Amino acid sequence: MSSTTQEPKEYKSLLIRGNTESSPFSRALFIILRSIDLPIQYSILSSNSLGVHVQSLIHVVGGTPVRVTSATDAPRLILLAMTLAAFAKQIYWVLAVSMTPVTPKTSALISLFNLSCNTANTVLFVNAATSVLTSNGATRSRDETNHLPIQMIVGLALFVLGLAVEWFSEIQRTRFKTEPRNKGQIYTKGLFAYTRHINYTGYVLWRSGFATAAAGWGWGLFVASAFTYDFLTRGIPELDQYCESKYGEGWAQYKKVVPYKLFPFII
Repeated sequence: MSSTTQEPKEYKSLLIRGNTESSPFSRALFIILRSIDLPIQYSILSSNSLGVHVQSLIHVVGGTPVRVTSATDAPRLILLAMTLAAFAKQIYWVLAVSMTPVTPKTSALISLFNLSCNTANTVLFVNAATSVLTSNGATRSRDETNHLPIQMIVGLALFVLGLAVEWFSEIQRTRFKTEPRNKGQIYTKGLFAYTRHINYTGYVLWRSGFATAAAGWGWGLFVASAFTYDFLTRGIPELDQYCESKYGEGWAQYKKVVPYKLFPFII
């Protein structure tokens, strides 16, 4: 009986890893496309133009929009601030962190993905059936809308923690890689001493925090689970495959010293 050796699965990445050529046009395109997200989320939250259409759609499907007492009440300002902070973080990434070319296709797909995620959060927020503002089953008054629900407080904390972890870990690794003496070496210190993909950990935290702040525990848990699953089954295996081919035994040793893929002391 003959046996066949199963070929390792090949993972595809949106990024051209191992290539450090400059791509100023695509990076500029990324910034332009990502910036479109900001006025869209503001419009939905403030019920101006696009927001009116979103409210009409909610009515069409049998829902009830959350009454807008002010475009500047605390919960809406928090969601807008989250949108702006995530935008700033990703602009920093494309300008100062990413050492690989960003193609026009990649710029468009990443921008569209973030627009979709953020829009889902804000639409759920302005729909009474899913909003944290009506989590107790009642529509809040103007004074109550400035009193933050516990879901929004927890979500905000997760968002700030996650964004800080992702941002700071990438700064640490970028500083290490820009030193000529560290060329070809793996960064294993700082936050990367706790888990091999700590920047992904931060991303899961801030994405789930954003979702929780907008639509509560259930939506936050779903988003956290979805991103965790995606990283464990696609993102991390793809990056591991690349790092194994680039660093060889060095990467294998790093995996032994730091066995956790995504969450320190868990997995």
